Amino acid sequence: MKRFVLEFLGGDWDGRQLDSHSTDHDEVMLSQVYYFLTQDGTIGKGFSEFSEQARAFACKRGWMEADGPSKGHDYKVIERRDEGDRTRLRLKHASRG
Repeated sequence: MKRFVLEFLGGDWDGRQLDSHSTDHDEVMLSQVYYFLTQDGTIGKGFSEFSEQARAFACKRGWMEADGPSKGHDYKVIERRDEGDRTRLRLKHASRG
């Protein structure tokens, strides 16, 4: 299976990434889900909410606090780079409203 890495810019997950070849099973599953939601990394596609599993994963990793304020969760693919056996996606946070 091809490796894909999702890099997040802005919002709650700013500077974080998900890697489909991680040793963390939860990270692998989340990377697959959010890659699918971007229509396999299509520029301009994205998602508007993180799942409860993603929020729990982020809290476990110290990326966000369970009861802290949220900057929203709208992310869209702004860049796709195919690098041999790896695809790297950059997802940018978009303000709501």
